[in-house]
Amino acid sequence: MYLWKTAKGEQDEKDGAWKSEYNIGEQTPSVKFGKGTGSTPTLMGFGSDKDKLVMITDGQDRMNIVTIWRDEIPVGFKQKPGTKSNHIADQMPITAGQPKTAKWIHSEQSVVVKGYGAFVVNNIVYKAPDDRLVGVIALGPVIKPPVGLERVQWDSKTDSWKSVWARGDVSSISMVPSMSTGSNIVFVNGYDQKTGWEVTGLDWENGRTVYRAKFGFDNYGNGAYAIVQFLPNGDLLFNSIAGPIRVTTK
Repeated sequence: MYLWKTAKGEQDEKDGAWKSEYNIGEQTPSVKFGKGTGSTPTLMGFGSDKDKLVMITDGQDRMNIVTIWRDEIPVGFKQKPGTKSNHIADQMPITAGQPKTAKWIHSEQSVVVKGYGAFVVNNIVYKAPDDRLVGVIALGPVIKPPVGLERVQWDSKTDSWKSVWARGDVSSISMVPSMSTGSNIVFVNGYDQKTGWEVTGLDWENGRTVYRAKFGFDNYGNGAYAIVQFLPNGDLLFNSIAGPIRVTTK
């Protein structure tokens, strides 16, 4: 992973650039095309915040949330055991509410960040069609969907993570999760085998389900890599695999 700070993108450390390796595992059986991180990097810490960080999930079969120093490494910081470089502030295994026997806990989505809190989801199933794009469409109605998500918190005093809550019963298939700071709710799009497709809202502090927009069993409820969005009046703008849908909340 690289970060550079010049307009031309030079990868020179004297210009503030840096690079860091991170852990990877096997090729996943579904969704992902490569072995590296599936999450677009997310920034954490701004302005007067003590720590300025970059967040990813790594490529391990059971993923870690990985925190990388965005700027200079703090004086006196010592490399954490199991990390690939001193640029990694800390990494922590994600359970996503799954048992220790689960081989795959892995994400294809960016880490959702609010303050020093973060949220990650599990997107991987054990068996899927050889065509991975077809596999994404088939997840849910045809193939039992992946389940599991977790909310964690960064401690800037100890430079370490702790788990706040995990849900092993909620599905988040391929739609990018979204965080509403106004309502303190994080939203995912998944499939419930009893009720079908839905957008599920979870309380950021305790993980309780506080919102459900049910679409039923039709694939119109499959967001397929879009972003959960709400309009100013509270209506849900759902970018379905079949096109955008406006869902009224009244």
